[in-house]
Amino acid sequence: MFLDPDDYLELNACEECVRILNTEKESDFIWFDFIYKRISGVINRGNFLQDQTFTIFEYCENIIIQNKNICYWNLCSKLIKTEIYLASFSFLEKEILNTRLIMAEDALIYFFIILNCGKITTSAKNIYYYCENDNSSVGTNDIVKIEKNLQDEKMVIGILLEFLNHHKKNIELYLYVFLKIMIGKLIVY
Repeated sequence: MFLDPDDYLELNACEECVRILNTEKESDFIWFDFIYKRISGVINRGNFLQDQTFTIFEYCENIIIQNKNICYWNLCSKLIKTEIYLASFSFLEKEILNTRLIMAEDALIYFFIILNCGKITTSAKNIYYYCENDNSSVGTNDIVKIEKNLQDEKMVIGILLEFLNHHKKNIELYLYVFLKIMIGKLIVY
């Protein structure tokens, strides 16, 4: 599970992960609901996920139909099988070998994780605390950092579009549509 240095997990997070892994042995990744902790101290619970297991087709369909304003490509609160994670990185080795991305790196790897998944489980359990950070790359007012962030996003979108264009015939139509929608949301995000 990816964990930002300023975020944290519930004390029983590992036990909850093991419990679901033991029940949903086929799942390639598990997405937990999370708690968003603002700098002001206000806490928002996600409450947008239910306890469900999807085929990759059902997952993509569910995300598209829900059309909620959630950043589903964020890696926070997702437990990913090692084999899926490594297979996803193998697509990117040549593309980003010497690149340091600050922005949209989650979306980049998520794209390839989805391509490698068969089953996905979602959980309504809030085990992850996503803590707002006023020093984050998203919240900066520094024009140089903003320009770097925009360059990163543009690069990620370029990599994703190039991959889709070269592999269009090898990707199921529903997955292609889902990934194109994701790229579109990245552009306006």
